Amino acid sequence: MKVHELKSNSGARRSSIRRGRGRASGKGVRCGKGQTGQNSRAGHGHKLWMGGGEVSLIRRVPRFGFNHVPKVAYQIVNTGQLQSLDEGINEITPEILLENRVIRKASLPVKLLAEGELKRKVKISVHKASVAAREKVQAAGGTVELLEL
Repeated sequence: MKVHELKSNSGARRSSIRRGRGRASGKGVRCGKGQTGQNSRAGHGHKLWMGGGEVSLIRRVPRFGFNHVPKVAYQIVNTGQLQSLDEGINEITPEILLENRVIRKASLPVKLLAEGELKRKVKISVHKASVAAREKVQAAGGTVELLEL
């Protein structure tokens, strides 16, 4: 087989409709555009929203609703849970929380809340923290660093 002998499979290509080539073609005379009017003429037809003199559809239909911004689902970590982590961990990140099974997913952001006591100095990196949780960490001598979402 040579390049000039290649052909498409039968039925793979459909021949285009030849409009205006006589009545016998089935698309002669008016070429399938009906009698007369705007859409039978040359050039493009009217826009979908045009009403031909009446108020357009987009102006007749009332507007309603609002743009819903979905809530960010945070994984909650309390200061009491940080106290129960290993004493050798001085810098706490979402990866360390995931390893110690304090949080379940690495893809979701982490929020620090102030429930429980924290009695050791740690540096915490989370995505969000409450004011009370920051105060508890700072009172214990640690710092809270916020990560970007």
